[in-house]
Amino acid sequence: MFLIEIYEMGSYTSGRVAFQTALTLHLSNATGEPRSMNKLKLAGMIRFQLGEMRARNAHHEFEHLSRHLARAKVYSNILPATGPVGAGGDEGRDFETYRSSVVFPVSAIPDQLSSSMRRIAFGCTLQSKIAAKIKSDITTIIASGGVEEVVYFCEANVPIARRYELVRWAFSEHNVELQIFDGTAISEMLAEPEVFWIAQEYLRLPAELMPVVPEGKDWYQDHYKRWREKEPSALSISDFLEVKFCLRHATFAVDARPHLLHWLSLMEAFRTEPATRQTARAAGYEIAVANLRGKNNLTPAKFLLDDYFSDLEEWLASSDLRDASTLVTYAFGGWTVGHFECDLAEILDWRSRIAHILDHEIKAAWGPGRRAALLRTRGYLAMVPVDAQTIPALEAGFHDWSRMLDEAEHAPLFPVEEFTDVLNKLAPMLDKHPQYGPLVERAEDLIAKRAGPAAAAEKSFDRAIASYERDDLLSAIRDLHRIQQRWFTDDRLDGFQRATFLLSRSYIEIGLAYAAKYIALAGSYLAKYSDKPNVATHLPRMLMLVADADDGAGNSLSFMQMLLIAIGAHCLHNPDPFDQERYPELRTQLGQVAALRGIAARLGTSHKDLIDKLLSDWPEALRNSVTAGSDHKDGFWLNGSSDEVWEDIEQAFIGRPFGELGVERRIEWRALGIRWIATFPNRYDETAIAEEFVAQLQIVQAAFAGVDLLLLPTTVRMALSLDTDEGRVSIADAECGSGSEGITISIRLAAVDLETVCPEEATPSLVRVAAEIIGKCSALPDEALQEAMKPALIEVISRVFLGRPYREIYRETMIPDLFREADRQSVGPIAAERSFDFREHSLLAAPIGPGYGYSKEISLQSVRKRYQIMGQSIRYTLERLLAAPQSQMLLRDWHSEGLRDWEILAIIANAAANLRFPLVEKEQLTAKYIRQRRSVFDQREAAEDALKPALFTDEVLTVNRYAFHAALASGWGLQSCDAIKDPAALEKFLIERYGLRSDDVEHDKIFIF
Repeated sequence: MFLIEIYEMGSYTSGRVAFQTALTLHLSNATGEPRSMNKLKLAGMIRFQLGEMRARNAHHEFEHLSRHLARAKVYSNILPATGPVGAGGDEGRDFETYRSSVVFPVSAIPDQLSSSMRRIAFGCTLQSKIAAKIKSDITTIIASGGVEEVVYFCEANVPIARRYELVRWAFSEHNVELQIFDGTAISEMLAEPEVFWIAQEYLRLPAELMPVVPEGKDWYQDHYKRWREKEPSALSISDFLEVKFCLRHATFAVDARPHLLHWLSLMEAFRTEPATRQTARAAGYEIAVANLRGKNNLTPAKFLLDDYFSDLEEWLASSDLRDASTLVTYAFGGWTVGHFECDLAEILDWRSRIAHILDHEIKAAWGPGRRAALLRTRGYLAMVPVDAQTIPALEAGFHDWSRMLDEAEHAPLFPVEEFTDVLNKLAPMLDKHPQYGPLVERAEDLIAKRAGPAAAAEKSFDRAIASYERDDLLSAIRDLHRIQQRWFTDDRLDGFQRATFLLSRSYIEIGLAYAAKYIALAGSYLAKYSDKPNVATHLPRMLMLVADADDGAGNSLSFMQMLLIAIGAHCLHNPDPFDQERYPELRTQLGQVAALRGIAARLGTSHKDLIDKLLSDWPEALRNSVTAGSDHKDGFWLNGSSDEVWEDIEQAFIGRPFGELGVERRIEWRALGIRWIATFPNRYDETAIAEEFVAQLQIVQAAFAGVDLLLLPTTVRMALSLDTDEGRVSIADAECGSGSEGITISIRLAAVDLETVCPEEATPSLVRVAAEIIGKCSALPDEALQEAMKPALIEVISRVFLGRPYREIYRETMIPDLFREADRQSVGPIAAERSFDFREHSLLAAPIGPGYGYSKEISLQSVRKRYQIMGQSIRYTLERLLAAPQSQMLLRDWHSEGLRDWEILAIIANAAANLRFPLVEKEQLTAKYIRQRRSVFDQREAAEDALKPALFTDEVLTVNRYAFHAALASGWGLQSCDAIKDPAALEKFLIERYGLRSDDVEHDKIFIF
């Protein structure tokens, strides 16, 4: 959907290429960019590839891998044995040590030991029934004599209890020591940098995987000095990996870029004899990537791509096909931005060949692990178009990834975590696709099943941070709510608090201050009552965040009161609490209090007196700091005119400063294209409950952001009152205001003791009421509205209740004496005579573009028909109207306003029909009446039948203007909701979504003024 809109912006060489470039470069970064992996993740990838060795019966490769690993990590003096490993090797020994005169133990490199004169036998197997296999092999080995120790490598994991049982059996039955290295142990050893080459050689890992970058500043310089004069051995995989590691560093690290040509020349050595074909292809891959990403020019490496793809069909390992897919992605991305001079048809031919191989191999796959790996690669490949005329087949890619997770359910070693890392990298391009969220959730559910909810939450947290940093706040909010649920466990409460802090900040930045306040209050409550120091220490910053939310909302007194509570917690938990250099956030908050005092001094003396009254409770040092700051000559409140200062205030705050003052409390904000106003008595009890309702309503609104509910841009006024009998939220009354007043709703809020009502049971009623309120603004037909709302409603149920009710945490934090009810009611909001521009964050704006059921073709047909029909039905009446000065003035104003000729014609024609057949009572709306009224439009008006201009008063024309818009909405299949009765909202909506002022056809000029 969103892709189609982007592609319609221009031709393939403009809009399509712009999007495709971004997508392929993101895809290249996600799937092919050289990246170091921490040992745990890399070991997981290696473990999966080890498991695949058993699936493809790669016994011989496993023997070689085990021997090289044993030589590097266990005993260095090893000889290979002869005989097929599947048949037990040579007398059960797959390889063994030779006697060495080196005194035991001596190490040539770390972890490398000689067994000296001791005789060690080694066994290895890919079989899954491991206990019986080990016992059988040891019995055979001992029968040949002369062995003091057996070291056994197996792909299957051996539980520690079983391992000790086998060790005891070997010693008691055969008087021999036994060491067992199972699949997990082998994987962790192979993830070490010095032996990683073994994994690359025998497991054929994807090219982009490397061990973590060595710690310390000098690792690269040390390698560079060593390789300045050294020539690599074309047969040494270890040399290849060292050069590859340094080449990648020089490709992506600017400070090492001057050495890029040096490393490229060294890498060329691995393309020449006696290098193996496997090494030569890998070297070509690295050189090509370095040219494109390091020099922005893949063209010189074109011959390497030709060579790489020349024998593509011979390299069928899942990692080989993944690398080939990545290379095609790089090639296409380079071509789109002009960094690769190549015939596009050639790139697309490579893509087609890979796709053909993948199709065949997926069908022929020997097990779920290989099938999952191949489906993953085909999913990536689907994002590169099959030809120059089509867009990427994203649906096919998501389908393959969904199938991949189906297979991964039966392949417990498949690296789902690494796949979610890639999905996180692709989020900027894909997270608006409807299948992205469900796919991520499925992947994380699988991680949670395997490694626990906390591990899945780590993936979500990484993605949430990335979303937050690129200002994709809705995605961050979605993920952070899920993280809260997964981390709400005793051992992960510190992570829960980190997620809570970022979630609250996201809500503040999106302009939903009360949602942010609720979340920060929940975090403060948890910190206050936690006996874990790493959780309790979050209390000061959570309370600071509560103060931030109040400040942004314009609750200036609440901000100061909450800040004083936060400062108290800050003093309890932090050393040198008043050191503002050490705690810059404290300096920022005090600066904000100073600004409020300065604003109050400039715009309202009584408000300044109120601030000074509150400051009298503050420590003298802080009070003096605020006073000095508010009087500083550089404060914006002291510079410029009052209008300029007010404009600065509107930019700095979400809501009007000092907005919580007055006898009646008024909360106002904008979301979903609607102006929301909540009013209630400004008393302590009402405030806790009313703010709770607003906070939860804002959380619901965030869940609906981006969902096209066809909401009209109206005003919703909510009069909130307390109900001491019911334990739920309910709508007592709702009506549409006159003119452009929007919708007025009376809402009863549960005020009963929450100990008698389960908050989890009250939540559905709140969500139902919130959905009902939003639904009153929707023009979607009921069934379509319910379908559109359903996914968000299901998700929001878990968002609106955060462990404890808002009212409970609020009352515990803001005690009645601190609330100062009399002070709040003593003065109204500051500069009440000025209007305040309540801004709507762009992410909360209503969707744009064609609305439900709209068709431009049908619209233009209707316009053409109106010109034909309406023109003839009021021909002479229209002439009289255009000649009459009063009606001419109104029609001229409409024309200047932008009304199209057909719209004015339709309004006048409808007014004329209503004048000819007036409807006195609703009961007169009979079938006969409807036929008579419709017949008017089918008849040519005679001169003698023309209506007098005096009948068409401004009021009549204006009423019929709104009536026509309602009829137009009905013609598009829109439902008659409360908001449709707001004529200004309906008209704006039809202009923005249904072509009211843009759709027109060629016609003779009608209105000439």
